[in-house]
Amino acid sequence: MYKDFRFIALIFIFIGLAISLVIYFRFYRKYSRQLSDVFSQLQKERYLDVEDYRLYEQLGAPGFVHRVNLMRKILQCKPLKRSKGRWLEPDAGKLMLSLYDFSWIGKFHKLSYFVAILMFLLVVLAMTGK
Repeated sequence: MYKDFRFIALIFIFIGLAISLVIYFRFYRKYSRQLSDVFSQLQKERYLDVEDYRLYEQLGAPGFVHRVNLMRKILQCKPLKRSKGRWLEPDAGKLMLSLYDFSWIGKFHKLSYFVAILMFLLVVLAMTGK
C-alpha cells in the first residue's frame, strides 16, 4: 500500500516539476527583456553599477531567478545593500514602479514556493523509501 502511494506521489511530483519548468521558461522568455531594460535604466540613473547584476544577466535562464529576486527587493522600496558596502536608495524602487508593470513578479515568486515545496516532498519521499 505504501509503495503504491509513494509511486503515485513521485509521479505527481515529477509532473509538477516538469510543468513548473515549462512555466519558468515562459516567464524567462516573456520578461527577460524587461528586466534587462530595467537594470539598464537603473544603471543610467546611477543606482546600480554594471558589476552588480551583469554576471546573472550573462547566465541567461539560470540567472533569471536571481535577477527577479533582486528586482523584488528593489521594488520593496527599502534601502538595499549592494557590493562593497554601498547601499541602493529606496527611490530606485519608486522610479521603477512608476515606469514599469511588475505584477508578474508575485506570480513568479509563488511559482518558486511551489517548486520548493515539491523539492521538499521529493527529498522526504527519497529519505523514507527503501
